[in-house]
Amino acid sequence: MTFDGHIESEGQAVEPVSLFEQQLIERIGERPVNLVLVETLSKASKPMQAKFPRPVVDGVVQGPTTSDNDAK
Repeated sequence: MTFDGHIESEGQAVEPVSLFEQQLIERIGERPVNLVLVETLSKASKPMQAKFPRPVVDGVVQGPTTSDNDAK
């Protein structure tokens, strides 16, 4: 594999750690970004509560609705 790019800091940490977060801070400010990220990350860490539909056999619904926990 070849490329014509430029590697400026091979093996070293760069700043900002998150380009997305830095750009968002520049657009809306640090406090709103912190609120958005905390809200987003807290929702992302919650387990999903998916519901699977009840099976239908010959037009007749079979059994109760199951959650993803029941399906494991």
